Formats: sequence, C-alpha cells, structure tokens
Amino acid sequence: MFTRIRSYAKKLTQENISIKSTMAVGALAVLCLSTSTVHAQSVPIAVGIDPTFVSFFVAKDKDLFQKHGVDVKLITFGPGGAMVDGMMAGQAVMTASTETTHLIRMPHADIRPVGIVGESGDNLKLVSRAEITDPAQIKTYGVVPGGVFEYLTSLSTEKFNGPDAKLAQVKSGPPELPALLLRGDVDAFWLFEPFPNMVKRQGGNILASSKDVGYTYATWVSAMGPWLESNPEQARKVLDALAEACELTTADPALAAAAVEKQVRIPKQQTMEFLRETQCQMRGFTEDDLNGYDRIADFLQDRKITTQRVSFRDKVAMGFYP
Repeated sequence: MFTRIRSYAKKLTQENISIKSTMAVGALAVLCLSTSTVHAQSVPIAVGIDPTFVSFFVAKDKDLFQKHGVDVKLITFGPGGAMVDGMMAGQAVMTASTETTHLIRMPHADIRPVGIVGESGDNLKLVSRAEITDPAQIKTYGVVPGGVFEYLTSLSTEKFNGPDAKLAQVKSGPPELPALLLRGDVDAFWLFEPFPNMVKRQGGNILASSKDVGYTYATWVSAMGPWLESNPEQARKVLDALAEACELTTADPALAAAAVEKQVRIPKQQTMEFLRETQCQMRGFTEDDLNGYDRIADFLQDRKITTQRVSFRDKVAMGFYP
C-alpha cells in the first residue's frame, strides 16, 4: 500500500517547469502569446491533472466556453505549481491554483488573480501514527516544505501545543511521508486526499482538517497582466463559463466526475470524494479574503519562503467578478 502511496504522490508532486526557467523566458513568451491569442481569439488556459480543475473540465465537456462566447484551449500540465509556471513561461494566459502557490510566484511575474473557483476546509488533513490520538501529543511533524503545509504545521502547533511551542520537523516530499510515519520517524503530517484515508486504512489516525486550525484554501483563477489588460471581456466570459460549470457540478456531481475522467482519466470515485469536501463556486474576492492572504504572506516572509513580503493586494482584481 505504501508503495502505491509513494508512486501516486510522486506523480502528484513532480514539477514540469521550474520557476527559474519561467523567469528566463516568460516575458518574451507572454508578449508573443498575448499577441497571437488576440488575433486568433483563442484563450489558452493551463490546467492540472486532478479534480481541482473540475469546473474547467465540465465547461470544456459541456461546451460552456463556446456558449459564453469564448474559444478556450485547455493545456494540461503536471501537478504542484506547474500550471502557474506554464502560464508564467508564456504557454497560457490564464490558469488556476491555490492562493499559496500563486503568492510564492507573484514576485516573479505580473500575475493578476481575478476570482475564486473553489474552496475547501476539509480536503487537507492532519494524519498521525496509530499511537497518537490527540494533536497535543505530537512531538515531531513531517512537513512538505515551501508553502501551505508549512503554514498548516505552524497553525496546528500554535493551536494544539501553544504559541511558544517548538516542535521538531522533518522536511520531506509527500512520497516519503507515509513511510516516515510507519517507521515512527514522524508523529504526524498534513497532506491532501486521497493520502489521509490511505494512511487511515493502514492503522493511522485522521486528527483534524484544515478548517479546524482556521484555514480554508482557495483556488484562484488568474491571468497574466498584459493579456488581461487587453482582453478583460474574454476573461469575464471564461469566468461566466466556470460559474455555470460549478452550478452543474453542484447539481450533478456524477456528471462532473465523468467529465474529469474523460479529460484526465481520474477515476470517477476520486472526483466524487473530492467534491464531497470541496465547494465549487465562482466568486469575486472580498476584504476578508485579502486579510487571510495577508497572514499567509507574512508567514511566507517570516519563514524565508519568499525573500520579501509579497505585495499582492495591488494585483488582485477586486470587483472584476461578478
């Protein structure tokens, strides 16, 4: 079973394009791509290979982009932040990913968040070995470095062990975490489904979800700044199509699961489980949203994940949607 977990996690975490390479070629590529897409009236959108992108897959499968008057080409990238890297490199003009993935990359490119298409406080879970039945018992965390899982570890340590607690951390990629847990090298870690339930079937415990420590992740829809300034109506049409796709997804999860399976061959059951823990809804940003992102930006700077505090507020397109 842990071989399956390791193999699956490796597939989900492999980056196709590095941030350094995107910085090297991004500006010229975006300029060329923006010009070509204006003439062709086609919008290339970078997507990943998991149910996070269910609204995009439903919109494509049910011809909702065409219905709303926009020609969209979905370009598939690997997991992690590969789709945002692809947009930065000029291979697309729009994409979607979590707020943390965007914030880490925003200092390197003119990325404009235009709306939120999904949210969940349930999909990210704190998993422990069998002997640990209360988060306060955790002494050593396994941590995927560089983003949301470091943030969650900080939140849970403060909540369950106190603001001054200093717990040990073992940095690791997702493929190794279940084995570290099994050997007793770590007491617990935060990770996304389906891994928590896989570990639970091996005798581990699910102790909390991210909402229990005050965090609900948001899936941002974003666009490259120069393209957005020239094509705001195209971007709005994309968001309108995603909004209708979310309505279909909420009304008929089985239909959505079939669309995901058709587009990226993810088993229907996996998408159905994802949708039970995730809200698919297209909406604009609120001031409360920005206040939450301020806390993440502060954390990223404090832990030196970013070299300086990310100035994101002037880039978020408040009021762009609806």
